[in-house]
Amino acid sequence: MEIDGDVYYWVFYEKISEELFIIKLQKSAIYKRLKKMCDCDILKKKTVSCGGNYSYFALGENYQELIKSQKYIKTKSPKKNNTEPDKNTTSENDTLDDLDHDY
Repeated sequence: MEIDGDVYYWVFYEKISEELFIIKLQKSAIYKRLKKMCDCDILKKKTVSCGGNYSYFALGENYQELIKSQKYIKTKSPKKNNTEPDKNTTSENDTLDDLDHDY
């Protein structure tokens, strides 16, 4: 749903609890964790009342900071493989490169 120019997604706490049963979190625990992310501006929350109350979440201002990663470059030497961070290339679109392992 689009609200105030941002795209929000409906979150059904009970369904998350069912789907992620292995982590054994109840509806209230999931709510509290999402609320903490809202408090940190990682997520934004809107409650929509339309035949009931529904929680909608969008990405907050600090979401990009959370998912930023440093790009790693693989270098080979005759003795072993070294993985070192490239300090000159970081951006919000970078991801970790797939590393080869010799087994």
